[in-house]
Amino acid sequence: MSSLTPPTPGTRRAWQNLGAHAQSILEWALDAVISIDQRGKVLAWNPQAEHIFGWKRDEVVGRPLHESIIPAADRDSHLAGLRKFLQTGEGPILSRRFETRAVRKDGISFLVELTVIPESTPGGWIFTAFLRDISERLRVDAALRESEERFRNAFLHAGTGMTLTSLDGRFLQVNRAFADMLGYTELELVGKLFNDITHPEDLQVGLDAIARQRAGEIATIQIQKRYLHRDGRTVWVDLSATVTRDDKGVPLYTIVQIQDITRRHLAEEALRASEDRFRTAFQLAPIGMVLTSAEDGRLLQVNRAFCRMIGREEADLLRLTFVDLTFPEDREESLLMVKRLKDGTRESSDLVKRYLKADGGVVWCEVTVTLVRDTAGTPLHLVAQVHDISRRKLAEEALRGSEKTYRLLFEDNPNPMWVYDAKSLQFLAVNEAAVAIYGYTRAEFRAMTIKDIRPAGELPAFLAARGGIRPRFQNHGEWTHRKKDGGDLRVEVSTHMIRFEGHEAVLAMLRDTTERRRSVEALKRSEAQLAQAAKMEAVGRLAGGVAHDLNNLLTIIQGYGQLLSRKMARGEAAANELDEIRGAAQRGNSLTQQLLAFSRRQVLRPKVVDLNATVAAMDQLMHRVIGENIDLVASLDPGIGRVLADPGQLDQVILNLALNARDAMPAGGRITIATGASRGEVAEGEWVTLAVTDTGSGMDAQTLSHIFEPFFTTKEGRGTGLGLATVYGIVEQSGGHIRVASEPGQGSTFRIFLPRVSGDPAPPAAAAPAAPRRGTETILVAEDEPRVRALVVRVLREIGYTVLDAEDPGQALQLAQSHPRPIHLLLTDVVMPRISGPELARGVSAARPDARILFTSGHINDSAGTLPPGAHFLHKPFTDDLLARRVREVLDSPARGGTA
Repeated sequence: MSSLTPPTPGTRRAWQNLGAHAQSILEWALDAVISIDQRGKVLAWNPQAEHIFGWKRDEVVGRPLHESIIPAADRDSHLAGLRKFLQTGEGPILSRRFETRAVRKDGISFLVELTVIPESTPGGWIFTAFLRDISERLRVDAALRESEERFRNAFLHAGTGMTLTSLDGRFLQVNRAFADMLGYTELELVGKLFNDITHPEDLQVGLDAIARQRAGEIATIQIQKRYLHRDGRTVWVDLSATVTRDDKGVPLYTIVQIQDITRRHLAEEALRASEDRFRTAFQLAPIGMVLTSAEDGRLLQVNRAFCRMIGREEADLLRLTFVDLTFPEDREESLLMVKRLKDGTRESSDLVKRYLKADGGVVWCEVTVTLVRDTAGTPLHLVAQVHDISRRKLAEEALRGSEKTYRLLFEDNPNPMWVYDAKSLQFLAVNEAAVAIYGYTRAEFRAMTIKDIRPAGELPAFLAARGGIRPRFQNHGEWTHRKKDGGDLRVEVSTHMIRFEGHEAVLAMLRDTTERRRSVEALKRSEAQLAQAAKMEAVGRLAGGVAHDLNNLLTIIQGYGQLLSRKMARGEAAANELDEIRGAAQRGNSLTQQLLAFSRRQVLRPKVVDLNATVAAMDQLMHRVIGENIDLVASLDPGIGRVLADPGQLDQVILNLALNARDAMPAGGRITIATGASRGEVAEGEWVTLAVTDTGSGMDAQTLSHIFEPFFTTKEGRGTGLGLATVYGIVEQSGGHIRVASEPGQGSTFRIFLPRVSGDPAPPAAAAPAAPRRGTETILVAEDEPRVRALVVRVLREIGYTVLDAEDPGQALQLAQSHPRPIHLLLTDVVMPRISGPELARGVSAARPDARILFTSGHINDSAGTLPPGAHFLHKPFTDDLLARRVREVLDSPARGGTA
């Protein structure tokens, strides 16, 4: 600033000479007011300037302005402009409003609106600047523009119809959905009155709603009305209209949302018409019609014919249940029929029964009952068609005298006998021998058909054989029947066509072939014993291999255990010995897992799996383990579908097959993993295939006959011989098949077939927490092995839980029933003496419905049954960390009741 004209004393005193009024204006101005002299030094700095820029007046007065609020990039131009004005009297920014950037004391740059006024005084030029912070206004303007743009896009692209309508009902703007709804373009609708396209019969509906809205009775109009399509069709809509007002509450326009409900309206009209037709047909039907509640049997509706049949008024009948109207001896059969309808055994059923008339008499009726359910499958009501067969029954009573001898032979026969309707297959009569052998009561038999005692697999053959029945004696050979307790019964069946109680019927005579089958089974057992002897060599090989590997592991554990004891006695660190013992235990666990896999006794966690994704996910792992001298090629068919398998076991199958292929190619080669689809190749149905092919040495027929045997190996000194046995066990347990094709020098191909299923792949499991969390809940531990139980109880108590320990299921059930405080979790072994783990879980759940269940086992024995779907499981052996984490996971899981 040395080139600027020096200030005069008058310049320095210029602002001091301002009058009181001017000083007041300066102090109370809403904008920042700053004055500088011709050297650029600050003369005046009002309070608003302090607020906007953060500098106090004493900090800036007398200092050059560019040192405080002018950005560094603009300082040179600021000084140059000041010099130019003093030299020429001209300046491009003077006496006009413009926007520029300024800097606060904290260094933050922001936008200001600025006006600079020059004034000549005896002491020199004074420049007064009026500044206003406009950054907030610009932000608000931008936000408003963005909001308007979002509204405009939402309006134009909404899936439902939308309009902006003037207060006099004229369309100002419409979206594409509304135009398409009525067959117009947007431009054709803009400017039209909504009355122009409204159905004439609905004009008043809209006008009445608008009047109520303007009167303040409703804020939003919500009505159903009809528009007229361009082609003349009627379009039914749900309409919602809201008035938009300005800040003062003055109405501006109306926003309307329109939903096309034409299809729904037509469906409702059709439903009402159908209900009217049903109501008319129900009342005027010539046979009795009854509508009954499925919940309590109360009569909901009866027609005139039924009222005449029973001799009661409609109002009297609607106060009764169907049981009240049924003759006492027929009530059990009626209730059984209703129970079977509700259970879903059949959709409709027929029976002959007696109703009680108002005068105390009875009327014989043939009743056809159908159960009606809602869309969720819940029973709603029963519809009964009732035919009066009283005259027919009188005729049949006259015929019964001639049937007395037949009945004696029928009832006293030591072999099961029955009669069933030739058309409906409904049981009409059964003898005492059939009741005793099959376990059903006579009423239960009469509520069933002959199909109900047949296994599903034999029904097609039975129905086909019916076509050959003639009015003569026939021997139909041996069939399987199902008893009430669920057991199967093999019987020889002979039939004869008869006339029974007015029905074309079939008389069946049966002979139990159980004793003969026992003889056959004894013969088969002898043959099985011979086959078992042939298997002993393989069992011996299995036992030898297991003993060899386990003895090695026990040697490690015993040896390092002694070293550990000696080191502890000397007070030395023993981390290495502990690691060796843990490692041996882990390898023993791995060995038992492989044994369980090929023996098909491991607990699988099947999920819907994308086989292609599983192969792709293992790509990097397989590249690392097969080596660089082997090419790995994947050929994945995208249309194979899904399989139901344990993801971890499936990974083990793929890895074991890849390792087996690698070992067949010590000098290198190629492994091809391919997926595909097959229909009926190994069995009926659709299959997903996995093929692993190598270019290795191949196998001869002798080797192929042993490759899936445990501990069989061609790799002398390498491997355990469990890899392919494990693959075989997993595939078989997963419901699949495995096939091998190989010749010496031609490589090998292993093809796995897994059943194809529908559904989406299961999401990946959530990662386990880094460390187990403590707890304060009460846990009931049922474990018959004392050392295992003591370990589990000690671990759980050390991390805060209250533990009740039971050495057998009986003690566990007693604790579950008698413990005075809540029990939050049952931790039980699957295999327990006398009562299995799942049976114990059901007993505990009955006493403690809120208790979670966690099963644990080292294997699943055939007698233990199958774990319930979704059951929580912890495999033995486990560490204390794994036990604590799994217990916490189950306690924190959503309650699912029972054993889940």
